[in-house]
Amino acid sequence: MSSVRKGVLEGRGSALAAFVLFSCLGAWAWTTITNSHHFVRDPVYLGGLLFAVFITVSVAYRSPLHVDRIAFGASAVAFLLATIVAIAPLGPGAMLVVSGAKALMWTVAAVVGLVVLARGSNNLQEKG
Repeated sequence: MSSVRKGVLEGRGSALAAFVLFSCLGAWAWTTITNSHHFVRDPVYLGGLLFAVFITVSVAYRSPLHVDRIAFGASAVAFLLATIVAIAPLGPGAMLVVSGAKALMWTVAAVVGLVVLARGSNNLQEKG
């Protein structure tokens, strides 16, 4: 019989892939936190960001695992903050705050992926 998977981060391979992806995006966000160059009002970029928000919110909403909800919820917030940066004309202080919050959300998602890898997928099963 095939086992039914409950969440995205339940498998070791997918948890490793998510950790690497979230870590790379987090590192990139932290290194470019003071960079003022953004894709301002590029329709393809904005469409991609909104699609990414939709997908990550869908995964976070439909997953029964709490770690999926935290990791993909944080990534959805990061994508939403990137959309705000691309749409709204922000001053330097506000841009720094929003970019810092975006980098923090990627870091939260990466830490959740690391915790899942460290604990293993056997401990993710909810008792009850």
